[in-house]
Amino acid sequence: MAKTNDWTENGGLGDLRNLKLIGAINKKLRGKIAYNLKTGAPTDSGYYIDSGSKMLNYSMTGDPNKGYPSGKLSILWGGQQTGKSLLGYIAIANAQKMGGIGVLFDRENAANPKWMEGLGVDCGEEKLVYVQPRSIEEVFETIDEINAMVQGISAKLGRRIPVCVVWDSVASTPPACYADADYTKKIPGAKALAISTCMERFIENMTNDQLTCIFINQVRNKIGVMFGSPEVMPGGEALPFYASIILKLKKAKALLDTRKVQQGVVVRPKVQKSRFRPTSDEVEVPLIYGQGIQDGPSWIATLAKYEIIAGSGGKYKFESAEYGEVPLSKGTIESKCEKYPNLTTELFARMSAAIDRPVLPGEELMEADLEDAMV
Repeated sequence: MAKTNDWTENGGLGDLRNLKLIGAINKKLRGKIAYNLKTGAPTDSGYYIDSGSKMLNYSMTGDPNKGYPSGKLSILWGGQQTGKSLLGYIAIANAQKMGGIGVLFDRENAANPKWMEGLGVDCGEEKLVYVQPRSIEEVFETIDEINAMVQGISAKLGRRIPVCVVWDSVASTPPACYADADYTKKIPGAKALAISTCMERFIENMTNDQLTCIFINQVRNKIGVMFGSPEVMPGGEALPFYASIILKLKKAKALLDTRKVQQGVVVRPKVQKSRFRPTSDEVEVPLIYGQGIQDGPSWIATLAKYEIIAGSGGKYKFESAEYGEVPLSKGTIESKCEKYPNLTTELFARMSAAIDRPVLPGEELMEADLEDAMV
């Protein structure tokens, strides 16, 4: 009689069905380190914090109703006056609206409570912890302390308390070896080493306790670069590796009122890295000083680019399957979405079909130089 191949006949599983490997590993190592990904992965985000822009949410996660993921690291970096801090404050405000708290590390000493309150931030002690850290190590130690206290309260309440951590900024925070040293002390790679060492320990707590971390960084230029972008992210290469989302912000246009006084800026966030969807084109996000994001107008450029809406000169129309022809403009798109409840869903469904389509059979792909390289 021919010997049966138990592995092949049982669909490649054989006796592995009865081994219960995950439970055995966890019991042997006295901790939950192995998981069944079909019944709940530790890498899943328990909640998302709205960025304030549906278009930006879509660019990051593929869903206009999501935003910055919990249990993950998001990095915002770019030049001056590109809205990095403003986006961080808006994230804190939206976390507070979810019943959570914000933690702001303001090493740049730039926070303005009155301005933050205009963006919706509750600056009271119960909702916001404001910290001026002396070193990189102190940032991570403080996060761990705050997190331990919040997790204790969450356990008593029986519900998760969203925590949004904004660090403004990585570039301006020295390692501990510099904090008490004189100005002439310089140790090559000290900042990169401090960040890398701290992240090795911190990443587990951030994931397990579902912290939403937004680290803001500046731009530096490499000297002597003749070809490609000279721009580099300070702090070494550890942060980009740990990050699930990296946004690079560029200033596109100034927003002037009728007196030609600047009241805001249009920035172009480019998703350089996302573990949720393929990286997409830049989007335009209008930021109004002291007020926040003008959400609706940021949709127009992308909708027009992919011919989801038709028109020119600031006046467009959308052929809706449910509402027929709907006239749209930067000034009316938000009111139209309020008037027609399913219009937002239909617009983003069309956008997803246009942007996120898979490669077609036989489609020839073009090669292009990588732009905005971080290193």
